Amino acid sequence: MTDSLIRRVGDTAVVHLAGEVDLTVADVLYRRISRETAQRSAVVLDLSAVTFLDSAGVRLVDDLSRACAERRASLRVVAPRGPARSALTLCGFPERLLAAHVEEALREPDGGA
Repeated sequence: MTDSLIRRVGDTAVVHLAGEVDLTVADVLYRRISRETAQRSAVVLDLSAVTFLDSAGVRLVDDLSRACAERRASLRVVAPRGPARSALTLCGFPERLLAAHVEEALREPDGGA
């Protein structure tokens, strides 16, 4: 089961996910996140409470990254040590887009680029 919460901080959408992000929920989550963040100039995807991230979850993050890039919005992914960071690192997700805390992601929306 996955819980999600989307809140606004200025013009940034902060998306908190918790639980398992897998094939059974990834597409529904992606559609919801895309719809609710479409008008934001920045998105912070907080995976710090995610306990499992399979290939469908990694695809969700990658698809969100591409969608943000297409509309020139920044994306930071909060993934401290744990399953989400391990899966994203293993798949070659750019380190500069990863943050350890939401505060860091909000402070540096472009990952210091």
